[in-house]
Amino acid sequence: MGAFNTAWLVLKNERKLRQIGEGGFRGVYEGDNENEVIKVPRRKTYEGDLSHNALMNAFAQLGYPVEPEKPQILPPHRAINSVGTAGGLAMDPVIVRPFNTLGYTQRRADIAGGKTIADMMDERERDIGDDLRGKEGYNFYGRTDLRDYTSPAVFNINDLKPRNLGVYDDNIKALDAGTARPKNLLNHDFNSLSARLARLPETERRSLVNLFSDKSQFQDIGDFDFSRDNALSVGERQRMKESDPIKLRDLGYKISRADGIYQTPMEQAHDAYAAYLEDVRAMQFANSMVEDPYQTKLNEFVDPFGSQSSLREQAIADLIGRDRRDLIERQTGNTDVDATHTYPSYPGLETLFPEPQPEPKPLNEQIKDRRRKRLLGLYTNTTPPSKNGGGPAPAA
Repeated sequence: MGAFNTAWLVLKNERKLRQIGEGGFRGVYEGDNENEVIKVPRRKTYEGDLSHNALMNAFAQLGYPVEPEKPQILPPHRAINSVGTAGGLAMDPVIVRPFNTLGYTQRRADIAGGKTIADMMDERERDIGDDLRGKEGYNFYGRTDLRDYTSPAVFNINDLKPRNLGVYDDNIKALDAGTARPKNLLNHDFNSLSARLARLPETERRSLVNLFSDKSQFQDIGDFDFSRDNALSVGERQRMKESDPIKLRDLGYKISRADGIYQTPMEQAHDAYAAYLEDVRAMQFANSMVEDPYQTKLNEFVDPFGSQSSLREQAIADLIGRDRRDLIERQTGNTDVDATHTYPSYPGLETLFPEPQPEPKPLNEQIKDRRRKRLLGLYTNTTPPSKNGGGPAPAA
């Protein structure tokens, strides 16, 4: 950054964040009070960041040893870095962030990271990975109290090294970790996510889906007014990218590796919000295959004109429908199955759930049907008419 630009941006932005720690992806700064910290992405907000945040917060509310983080939109500020390097990357002494930036607040741990926590787990013979993954974990200490399956295990929780852990009131919790996106699990094998969710206790599964799908936790991001950032237009950025890309980075823009477009931090955060909405649909779709295995509401997830649908979802729905039709044909010999329900094709599901019963017709329709049948009987009776006129002969 040029000397003039640096001086101007530093003077313009009065707020300061003082660094107290760092990770490979985020710097850790003093919070607004002594009981909290603020985490800010070192490079950019990645596509799956908000989905990861929603999962970790859901795990915490379900009682797992996870310390939640709350998204917070930070105004333009200066970051005073004092720790040095992280992930092999040098940190500039001062980083000026001239745009609004997505950060995360978290309660400050009594002890954060390091060998102390590893020693505590050894002394207690209790690894946090086993608490989070249950019997899907390594069970180094031969515990017999592990759960068969857990919500964190559904999403492959990982990276639980000591530096990502903290101690709160003598309890070890995960400060951060890695998780798999619901959409990625669904795309890898569309039965996989449903089968995993089906292994959870019903109450926990429903709570997990509801907590994750609560869009209000990111409402500020979804409703962000981009006029608050006095940013260059996309065309201006593209021209500057071709002539002087270093200047773009100096001005606070971050490159999106997917398409090479330079964005403001909140534009990246909004892309992460759109990715979160996709993950909500994936989670709800997978859960619907557990709740409604015959997929009587499949059309709710296949809308070619909807903002969150995709060709992938339509292809999945088509495969599910064909699987269901093939099964009906094998079981009944009936090939006319256009009006039948569909259901996902993982083995044995047809024996776990009863066939859905047809909904009864409204009372007025039932009355009309009875009248229609009675009239039909009157005019199709082959008994000769009586001498008194038309109509059937009186009953004996």
